[in-house]
Amino acid sequence: MKKILSWFIVIFIFAVSIFLTYDYKNNQNPKILYKVYLNDRVLGVIESEKKLKKFIDKQSENIKNQYNVSNVYLPEGLYIEALSSYDDVVSSIDDIVAQINESATIRIDGYQISIKTDSDPINIYVLKEEIFTEAVNGLINTFVGKEKYQSYLDKTQADIVNTGSIIENVYVQNDITVKKVKVPIDKKIYQNSEDLSSFLLFGNDYKAKKYTIKLGDTISKVAFNNHISTEEFLLSNNQYTDKNNLLHVGDVVNIIETNPQLKVVSETYEVADMVSAYVTEERYDDEKYIGDDKVIQEGSDGLIRVTQTVQRINGSIFYINPIDNTVLKPVVNKIIIKGNKEIPHVGDVNNWAWPSLPGYTLTDDFEWRINPVTGEREHHPGIDIGGTGYGSPVYAANNGIIEVQEYSASYGYYLVINHNNGYWTLYAHMSRFDPAFSVGDTVMRGQTIGYVGSTGWSTGPHLHFELWLDCKYCRINPLDPYR
Repeated sequence: MKKILSWFIVIFIFAVSIFLTYDYKNNQNPKILYKVYLNDRVLGVIESEKKLKKFIDKQSENIKNQYNVSNVYLPEGLYIEALSSYDDVVSSIDDIVAQINESATIRIDGYQISIKTDSDPINIYVLKEEIFTEAVNGLINTFVGKEKYQSYLDKTQADIVNTGSIIENVYVQNDITVKKVKVPIDKKIYQNSEDLSSFLLFGNDYKAKKYTIKLGDTISKVAFNNHISTEEFLLSNNQYTDKNNLLHVGDVVNIIETNPQLKVVSETYEVADMVSAYVTEERYDDEKYIGDDKVIQEGSDGLIRVTQTVQRINGSIFYINPIDNTVLKPVVNKIIIKGNKEIPHVGDVNNWAWPSLPGYTLTDDFEWRINPVTGEREHHPGIDIGGTGYGSPVYAANNGIIEVQEYSASYGYYLVINHNNGYWTLYAHMSRFDPAFSVGDTVMRGQTIGYVGSTGWSTGPHLHFELWLDCKYCRINPLDPYR
């Protein structure tokens, strides 16, 4: 009997214990806790969402001071989920913040500027939208001229009287979108327009070099020897306003390669008086020996009023549309009677004919530049002569024999003349050759050998003209014989 009673007492105590435990669990209120996720990864569970945000905000005071903002935001991908739990095990705020800082970034209010380019799009981040607007205006001022651009905006450009130019249009060619976003602070965030203007002009990876002016230096010479264009030299050294400005020995100048991130397009209507240089006509007398020459008429230059519209991209001429050429003073050519007892296939090194019509514009010099077609930095091996119009004649610069007359991807229709005196000339981007000549034929200085076009790597109708000395493709400045 005592044994049965003992077992009864044990069972009763066990039952009461289970009942009391069950009743306690059912009567305990669950806690509201917060599970923290970062990109769907659980960082831990905390007691207070407010405390976490406050802790992060307190840690971010230096960010507020650095960017002069009043708010910072939790990193993208961080979110907090409320849950009911009886569990008392929670993570510390310090531990959660440490995990966040390892793999995520605080964000601030700003703007994302997306620029479409010929290659990869560019994303720029600014605190205020007007920073980008001011930077773009600064870039336009650089390429167009501050006073000229302001006159264009104010509609106060002076009318053209006889000669001059007016801006008809200025715009940025790139597609640009502006979006208000929360910007992660690990991005480059521009806080002023000056820094952004520098990026828009030079890019991120530019290296500025210093050069000390030496005796005999000119702006063109310094630019050429340092693989930049004269325009880039002037952009990097605004104390000089023209490529003909004098340099002083000992002065230190900047050498910076530009890498514009935007395409600033300006379209101008221009009227200019241009000298039309006379040419020397050679008339051959079969009764005279070669070298027995006589001048029967002296030459004098003419004057032409040229009207054209010019499109420039980032300050460089991209396209010329000739409108009108008015002769103000006619050209009087020099005439020489020369002996001609044999075919004059040897060019006279002291008498070169200009290869195009008068009223031309040199759109590119024999210098370093950014290729307008490929976008690569290169040495331009000749000169580009524009403004004479599509289909205008191309002339042989001197007597010689045609060695090449063919088409290539870069030069388009091009022709090479061997002048048999150590010089060769090349004429490229022609629309077609003159059918009167082919390879092996002798041509006379001033004869039409082809017609201006825009074949090959070309942005518009022009003649690409090269001069070689002593060997094929040993290029020299084509303007040297004409100076």
